[in-house]
Amino acid sequence: MNLQNRDIHPMAKIEDGTMIWPFTFIEQNVYIGKNCTIKQNVYICNGVQILDGTFVSAGVKFCNDKFIKDYEEPLNKFVVKIGANVKIGANCSILPVAIGSGAIIGAGSVVTKDVPPYEIWCGNPARKMGDVKRT
Repeated sequence: MNLQNRDIHPMAKIEDGTMIWPFTFIEQNVYIGKNCTIKQNVYICNGVQILDGTFVSAGVKFCNDKFIKDYEEPLNKFVVKIGANVKIGANCSILPVAIGSGAIIGAGSVVTKDVPPYEIWCGNPARKMGDVKRT
């Protein structure tokens, strides 16, 4: 993995086969599973867990708190949990939620609630638009 033009904290854990594109910022206490794709200009904050096979499109921002604090509290747990084989469209904002395996998040969505597995969510705030067909 070529890490030029990427800012990855040394305490972040990234498994084999994951591709991270340039201009991506990854903080500490982040776990990214095997065979994921993290496109360019993605911000992954402290406390994010992304499981195997997930695709995160360009410009996605993860947030570990729903409200601004005037101090930074150390996080030693995962507050944003992304299941396996999730697809997140470009320029989404993901707040502290759980997104179930196989879910699809449409481009530009703001995810403020947990997303069950194999559902399609879009909008601001994101809401269910359909189900993913399982083959």
